[in-house]
Amino acid sequence: MILENEIEEAIQQLADYLKSKHLRCTQERNTVLRQVMSYSRHFTAEQLIKDVCEKKHISQATIYNTLLLLTECHIIRRLAPQANSRVVEYERIKGHANEMRFVCTRCAREVTFKHKMVEKLLMSKQFTNFNPANFVITVYGTCKTCRRKIN
Repeated sequence: MILENEIEEAIQQLADYLKSKHLRCTQERNTVLRQVMSYSRHFTAEQLIKDVCEKKHISQATIYNTLLLLTECHIIRRLAPQANSRVVEYERIKGHANEMRFVCTRCAREVTFKHKMVEKLLMSKQFTNFNPANFVITVYGTCKTCRRKIN
């Protein structure tokens, strides 16, 4: 469950970003942001459109543009599509920063955890053309349950 102060922090983060880019902070963008913050797991643009449009009349273009802005100001991140999928998913960064995921390619079960040694290694590396902010490492394979079913 997301706390109201986390939503307000995200609204302020977006407002600061928009101001730095000389863009307007609109009620529509805040409505999209509030819906994004209500998700505890991954979500798709289509799911967001459906959920937002049930409450308010906001154009799909505004929703897609807001997704881009939220990604640029590091409130959400765009996840790499799952194996054999073209669906793009997003997730909030806060609470999901610097984690590893094991995803079963058979049943899609996902296990998420943080590993301090991996985090320390990645964040200590000096990249000449890249400045890492956060990461998600996804490892695809077969879970224990599905392996038992195969054998």
